[in-house]
Amino acid sequence: MGIIILILFLLIIVKTADPGSSVKYDRILTYNDGWYMLKDGQRLPVRLPGVLDTQTGKELIIEHVLPKEAADGSAIVFRSQQQEVKVFVDGRQIYQYPGQEYFQGILPSTWNFIKLPQDSGGKTIQIYLSSPYDHFSGRVSKIYYGNYNALIDFVRGSHIVSYGISLAVGMIGIIMIFLSVIFHKYKIYESELILGCLLAFVSVWMCGESKMPLMLVSSQAQYFLTLLSLSLCPVFFLAYIREKIKGRAETLAFWFLCFTVCLHLMYVILQVFGILSLIQQIGLMHLVLGAALLYGVCMYGKQILKKGPKCSRGEFYCLLLICGAVVIEIIRFYQNNYQNIGMYVRLSLLIYAVSLLVSSIRKVYLKLMENKRLNVQLHDSKIALMMSQIKPHFIYNTLGTIRVLIKTSPDDAYRMVYDFSTYLRANIDSIGNRTKILFSEELKHIKAYINIEKVRFEQRLSVQFDICAEAFYVPPLCVQALVENAIKHGICKKEAGGCVWIRSYETDKCYVIEVEDNGIGFDRSQIIGGDDKSQVSAGIQNISFRLKELFHGQLTIGSECGRGTKAVIELPKMEERGLCEGNNS
Repeated sequence: MGIIILILFLLIIVKTADPGSSVKYDRILTYNDGWYMLKDGQRLPVRLPGVLDTQTGKELIIEHVLPKEAADGSAIVFRSQQQEVKVFVDGRQIYQYPGQEYFQGILPSTWNFIKLPQDSGGKTIQIYLSSPYDHFSGRVSKIYYGNYNALIDFVRGSHIVSYGISLAVGMIGIIMIFLSVIFHKYKIYESELILGCLLAFVSVWMCGESKMPLMLVSSQAQYFLTLLSLSLCPVFFLAYIREKIKGRAETLAFWFLCFTVCLHLMYVILQVFGILSLIQQIGLMHLVLGAALLYGVCMYGKQILKKGPKCSRGEFYCLLLICGAVVIEIIRFYQNNYQNIGMYVRLSLLIYAVSLLVSSIRKVYLKLMENKRLNVQLHDSKIALMMSQIKPHFIYNTLGTIRVLIKTSPDDAYRMVYDFSTYLRANIDSIGNRTKILFSEELKHIKAYINIEKVRFEQRLSVQFDICAEAFYVPPLCVQALVENAIKHGICKKEAGGCVWIRSYETDKCYVIEVEDNGIGFDRSQIIGGDDKSQVSAGIQNISFRLKELFHGQLTIGSECGRGTKAVIELPKMEERGLCEGNNS
């Protein structure tokens, strides 16, 4: 509904803002009648605008008699298209474009604001036009006469809508780039950075095509910015489409992307070495842009049919709208002898950009709400994990053991008090804001717990460490909880006792922690598909949740009744953390 209202609003603006043939400025006159073309010694009447018969590279001369009542500050203005311009009044040259030779002799299109001499009333004005390009030779646009400042305001007002729409698309692109950079660590955006760059380049292209006179940007700079941005549009569009599709189509999109990059480099090389100017290559640019757009729309449509997770029907409809607008505008461009693009492309791109911006802001909002919910859930899980590890009977048993050791072996009692305080401190500290600790610190907590259990179970419990890597981060208590489960539910329930092995090592892609025991083992249905209310199942699910959300890691458990259990934690290296700071590297 919002998009429909936007379309209607823009259409009303276009209709009311178009100056059309009637000039709404009191001091502006359309100056298209009464002109004569000088050719082969003849003086032929012509009506402007139009394409007059002249040879490529030859000067076209048109003349007119200026109004006798010409006031001070009078001027004429017209737009030249890839043409050299000279203006004479009674045989005296008063204007020349370009004023200096441009790079490789290019002749950018520009607005020619020509101030007339004070005594020009009733005198003959002659305009000389020449172009090295076939498509622009003999072309004469509308000419306006009036006050110099009023002409500037008139020209700007005539193109403010198209220029404003073009700027709006660029601003949306910049906002999307900004959002993608700011929220990159939350993995909200995957392809929006490319899309933001695409909209920015499209905006530069459309601003250049809007014919808005820009006093602070030279005609040469506008020429290169406009055409180079046009040549880059298919590159960024195909890069964006490639992010959206999978399978063989992704490979084809990659090679198509490489092809467009090579073409862009070719455009630049041919211009730099003076072989072909960018304007002479514009036909190929339009062909590549149209082919890339059609290919992208087709591939996107296939992903919609396959229900691809990265594609939406709303965006597909917008792309279809843009595709149709581009086809119409390109046809009109060549039918109207290389006239600039109109409103169809601008409106369709603005609709697309606005819909994407709304979608992106909504995505940011939903992700922030999800992160807020996960933070609460993670905090609750830390409390639940801590409470599950500190059970009353364990505290009572430990204190009872310390009480006995105080009389029988004070030194052992002293060490056990230290280990018990370390154990309690680690569990209570886990309630704080820390979402990660070094594995070396987690090992200290584990060893404190093991020392307590060894005093209680003596020879029934054996623990072996094989630590090859410890300078990486883990969620607090996760490994300790696995060790406690191995001892409580594996070794202690075995009459003869057993051994627990704790290992750590690293691979090219991740850090691995293994906790293995040769206890009684268990039926895996206790965890997978078992009773969620069981303490074992809830504890394992809690650990798995924290590993996944904090570190994008995974927990794998294998067990066999009578033979023991093995738990394996895998933590990826150099992975962006959505809710914690720093990386494992």
